[in-house]
Amino acid sequence: MTETLESAEADLEAIDDEAEHDLERIRSLKQTYDQSQALLDVLTSASVDDLDDLVERLRRD
Repeated sequence: MTETLESAEADLEAIDDEAEHDLERIRSLKQTYDQSQALLDVLTSASVDDLDDLVERLRRD
C-alpha cells in the first residue's frame, strides 16, 4: 500500500510540474497575442501616408 501511495504521489507531482509548465506557456502565448493585437491596432489606425513614411524610415536604417 505504501508503494502505491508513493507512486500516486510521484505521479501527482509530475502532473503538477507539467501543469505549471503549461500555464507558463499559456501566459507567454497570451502576452504575445496581446502585443500582436496592440501592434495591429496601431497599424490599422494609422494613415497610409504615415505607414509609408514609417516603411521608408525603416528601409534607410
